[in-house]
Amino acid sequence: MYDNYYFIGIGGIGMSALARYFKHIGKNVSGYDRTPSRLTAELESEGIQIHYEDRPDLVPINVAKTFVIYTPAIPADLGECRRRATVCASAPARWARLPATRIAWQ
Repeated sequence: MYDNYYFIGIGGIGMSALARYFKHIGKNVSGYDRTPSRLTAELESEGIQIHYEDRPDLVPINVAKTFVIYTPAIPADLGECRRRATVCASAPARWARLPATRIAWQ
């Protein structure tokens, strides 16, 4: 259903696993994290674009094709959180409650 997955807080263990999953099934994956880490370096080496400054202009805005996923650890006043592309979901807590088929077919 969605072609693009954008992760706000991509460097956490749960978010990075979701990012890898969507990349593995052929989706366009990118994201933001506050600081570079071993996990973000691994994601970048796997072809996932990550940036480290609050840049709302880098959030994909193709409303019909973008799903934005954010971690609850991100402050609500972050500029990227205020720019909504399409469907936004807090992860991983809400994703854990979704049926596996819904996650697999997004």
